[in-house]
Amino acid sequence: MNYLDIKYFTILEMDNLKNSEKIIYKSDFKYENFELLSLTFNIDDNYSLILQIKCKSQKELDITREKIGIIRNYFDIAKPVIESKILMSVLKENSHKDELTELYNRRYLDEFVESYENKNKLFSILMLDIDFFKRVNDEYGHDMGDTVLKEISKIIKKSIRNEDFAIRFGGEEFLIFLFNIDPLNAIKKANNIKDEFSKKIFTYENESFTKTLSIGIAHHVIEKNTIWQTIKYADIALYKAKNSGRDKIVEFTDDMYKS
Repeated sequence: MNYLDIKYFTILEMDNLKNSEKIIYKSDFKYENFELLSLTFNIDDNYSLILQIKCKSQKELDITREKIGIIRNYFDIAKPVIESKILMSVLKENSHKDELTELYNRRYLDEFVESYENKNKLFSILMLDIDFFKRVNDEYGHDMGDTVLKEISKIIKKSIRNEDFAIRFGGEEFLIFLFNIDPLNAIKKANNIKDEFSKKIFTYENESFTKTLSIGIAHHVIEKNTIWQTIKYADIALYKAKNSGRDKIVEFTDDMYKS
């Protein structure tokens, strides 16, 4: 049996539909100068795997090239298992997504809170509510209401980083988790989302209208709060924003909880 010892490599998963890559395995590699060999394996019409092998010399690269057939044979044998793993991953991802907005749902939030391990990671939570959203459904119909929900979801997804995530918390309410961010930049992010949404003009037949957001912000205090407590504080701040005129951002303070 031919055997090839590959110590330093990276495997990327390519989602062809989204034209995006993500690293699914990366081994340690200490050489600054190296030769790189990339091999692509098509899993199905939607996914490919890219194997990147780092060789410390041209000689090692030449030896590896001679063994490409062995590598491809290995992936051919492993293909059914890889397909199964990808399918399970896709099904799990879909079960965590809200069908209308394609944001994460409450189920994802529950699992995130239950499995959250990085207790020392700082984050802020934004809770957003579309002001007087019920009027959209009442005056223009539920299809128009869905359009408004999709639009705020697009703005949220465009505004947050890869390390952040957003959840459709219920109806017209949304949660945004912003990680490794200071309070001033969290407020700035909230203002950007709020301003962009308020500029969006919606059209129904011959009538046009705009909508606004109320946003509550709470910052996770590692020594004091659980995640659910921080969510509660963001909710309290949102309540304050809605009951003091709407179309504004309110940052949670301790005196709000006492009152």
